[in-house]
Amino acid sequence: MLERLEATGDAVQRIDFLVDFISWISRSNFLLNQQPEPIVGDPLAIYPASVEKYGIKGQSVFTALFANLDMETFKCKLCSHKVDDLEAAITHQRLDHFGHNPYQCPSNNAQW
Repeated sequence: MLERLEATGDAVQRIDFLVDFISWISRSNFLLNQQPEPIVGDPLAIYPASVEKYGIKGQSVFTALFANLDMETFKCKLCSHKVDDLEAAITHQRLDHFGHNPYQCPSNNAQW
């Protein structure tokens, strides 16, 4: 007999959000073209509506992919990786989970 997955309403909502987010981001132009990601709350940005619920307004949409209760410790919702820095948490999402590198140096040996 198959075991039944039991989850609370909150857990189901979080799972639904992660599925929607990953589905959206995997076909987004910014990811495919290695451009900067949308910012939560930007009226011109296009992203799933639930990003407003889970993300940090004024920050990267990737902030929706980690838990932060105190804005000091950030835990990845995908792999439970923990960091103590907002930028490190965003970078973890960009690089480790999505291969998103919009800030790489040009490959033509141009100097900064």
